[in-house]
Amino acid sequence: MTSLAKSPKPLGGPNLSVSRSRVPIPPQAATTGSRRRRPMASTTSTPTSGGGGPRPWRTALLTLRDESVASPSPSALLALLRRLLLSPASPSLVASAAVLSPHEVGSDVVFLAEKAATVPPCAGADDVLRGVCHLIHDVMCKTNTEIDSSGWLALLKFLHELLKCSVEGARVKGLSDRTAALNTLSECMQILRFSRKDFGRSSSLTENSHVLRVLILIISCLQAELNMTDKSNGPGTSSYIPGSTSNKNSNTWDMKISAFSMVEDILCKIASTISEDLWRSVVEVLRKVMDFVTARNLIIESSIMSRFYTSFLRCLHLVLSEPKGSLSGHVAGFVANLQMFLVYGLRSSLPSAIPPKENKTEFKSRTSERGRYKPPHLRKKDGRGNDSVDDRSSDSESSRYDLGSSDSDLSDTDGHAKNGDHFRSSKARLTAILCIQDICRADPKSLTSLWPLLLPENDVLQQRKYRATLMTCLIFDPITKVRVEAASTIAAMLEGQALVLTQVAEYKESSKPGSFTTLSCSLGQILMQLHTGVMYLIQRETQATLLAALFRVLIFLISATPYARMPKELLPNVITAMCSRLLDRQSNKNEHYALMVNVLSCLEAAFAKAPPSSDVFGVLIDGCAEVKCGSCSSSLYRRGNAFQH
Repeated sequence: MTSLAKSPKPLGGPNLSVSRSRVPIPPQAATTGSRRRRPMASTTSTPTSGGGGPRPWRTALLTLRDESVASPSPSALLALLRRLLLSPASPSLVASAAVLSPHEVGSDVVFLAEKAATVPPCAGADDVLRGVCHLIHDVMCKTNTEIDSSGWLALLKFLHELLKCSVEGARVKGLSDRTAALNTLSECMQILRFSRKDFGRSSSLTENSHVLRVLILIISCLQAELNMTDKSNGPGTSSYIPGSTSNKNSNTWDMKISAFSMVEDILCKIASTISEDLWRSVVEVLRKVMDFVTARNLIIESSIMSRFYTSFLRCLHLVLSEPKGSLSGHVAGFVANLQMFLVYGLRSSLPSAIPPKENKTEFKSRTSERGRYKPPHLRKKDGRGNDSVDDRSSDSESSRYDLGSSDSDLSDTDGHAKNGDHFRSSKARLTAILCIQDICRADPKSLTSLWPLLLPENDVLQQRKYRATLMTCLIFDPITKVRVEAASTIAAMLEGQALVLTQVAEYKESSKPGSFTTLSCSLGQILMQLHTGVMYLIQRETQATLLAALFRVLIFLISATPYARMPKELLPNVITAMCSRLLDRQSNKNEHYALMVNVLSCLEAAFAKAPPSSDVFGVLIDGCAEVKCGSCSSSLYRRGNAFQH
């Protein structure tokens, strides 16, 4: 074959500025559908003259091809690979491959991977397989290779066998073997990146499925390493914190983040078409990882861990949104773990209760007086220059908990800076809520007994730092997108369990703390708290998107609540509040029309409740006399006559 220039300049990687001239593609390769992967950079150029040109590589590979014709046994093939490719006396095969054509190198690499994949199971195969992986990795990093889709499938099969045989075996060995295994995992992930770069957009379902299976094994191996590190650290330290024990621990978390990012990319393309077996494998590995990170009820708030949680939860969301089988065995575990993320990043910044909106000015002034002293030359005329930490905290909390927001809060940069979301922790909270919503839609029956974990039974307006609920997110979260998704999830829960609630739920005054509460009474208390929280927000919220989501929750809440078994004043209070909301003229014309539609829809749901109540009719008659808006008055009057008949 025609050889290339003897001293090619290595191409720079992402962090280097070295460049490499493009190598012309052979005409015969252009029609095969294969693609060329340009090499990564090395810190020094690879000399070719010292390696004897292309002879060492060609000699080794031709010998391997000739010896393979006789179909040697696994042990004989193992010895052959060790002698030809991994002997310390062997010349630099990587430097020799650099002067060959990309098509020849790619063909040889695929053949080498096919032969190495047939070695397991075989005693002593660990080191040989790792050595072959290291050789393939270095060749792909430092030379041009041209591999078609069938060749990549052969490489993926080799990686799959390697991870099953070599890396998993190293977990039960010494620290040096575990370190070597981690290095092999890193090289496997780099090879996968080459594959995604070459065939990322045009890859088939089969190719994506193979890559996903390899990534599942990589994540399982990384998780096993973290488990072993966590046990060896003892009770005084934790491997949850990157860098808490060693740089290796931090690198392990970085590799997990990269692996989950690749899984997320693949699931975005094939989540709806993957097989049931592969879907179950993904669910199982995600469950193991989630159980690990929440095992000590400790969720670390840091930049790297926020990235990890977000990437991991996005993968979980993609899997749960396209269920291929039953989730009944995982629902309880997922819900209990997801609950811990509902206030991720907010535990140290929220007050214990909502200050009443009408006392907002008084709340700010009292809190600001406790700020640190400011010299006169640092004060501005309005008295707010160079705010102290206490001043800034009180201002943000006061504006946050009057529960008003603007449409701009729904942008992608939704309040991250102004609300102190330094680690973008809101992304993890948002995705955790989406996962709960996915479970609710996929298996609503399994979620019924878990409602007390996700919705409050008392003190809905009190902040919960450690046992947060979806209402905590809806009322207290500073990010509007999180609040909107929390409302959508609550609406989905009410919609999916409306029949159960109307048949089972009943309200009874809470008994002594710690006493046993039946599920029916628990559901009744939850419905009561939902009324309190949702009506509180509807009377105060002005942001259009969130307000529409709140009205949707209220419609489902009214439809699902058995008011005959609830306090008799509950439904009349809802109707009274809705009638008073019609008189709100602070919004513009279009917003007011939308508000009227939502309010009238809620009133329609309220008047449709059976059996009819004399208390509701009395409120309706009294309210109609006070409503001054002609159209609203006539509409309510007609509804009142229909209700009376």
